[in-house]
Amino acid sequence: MHLTLHFLGDVAAVPQAALPAALERVVHDAFTVSIRGSGVFPPRGWPTVLWAGLHDSAPLALLHAAIGAAVESCGLEIERRPYVPHVTLARLTPAVPRAWMLRFLDDTAALRIDAVPVERITLYQSCKRDGATEHSVEATFPLAQLDRRGDE
Repeated sequence: MHLTLHFLGDVAAVPQAALPAALERVVHDAFTVSIRGSGVFPPRGWPTVLWAGLHDSAPLALLHAAIGAAVESCGLEIERRPYVPHVTLARLTPAVPRAWMLRFLDDTAALRIDAVPVERITLYQSCKRDGATEHSVEATFPLAQLDRRGDE
């Protein structure tokens, strides 16, 4: 399961080591998020992505901003539409019956999963091959673990 913080598109113009080096400098504590409900993208027309939503989270908003700043420091553009934190569940094709999708959304409207850990940032590369998208891990950056000794 992954949570997209920023989708970058084609980054061929950036030196290969620049983005990982910028992400290495992001300092953030690990935290948890809560999953709430489901939805689709785009919100109008035929949906292509089925997702589970995330409850508002200040730590997630701060991490999103920090990653955005790191991306921009490499000369890359970030998405300017409002950030909708979500976990992608499936990519939909026109072969998926609309009735099934509507039933799934109705059945998962009250979905609730608490305390899902966010412990690292992973930079993925996506490539289209034979009509499918393949994802490969380019780099992983652990988030700082909170010192829990003071909580006892």
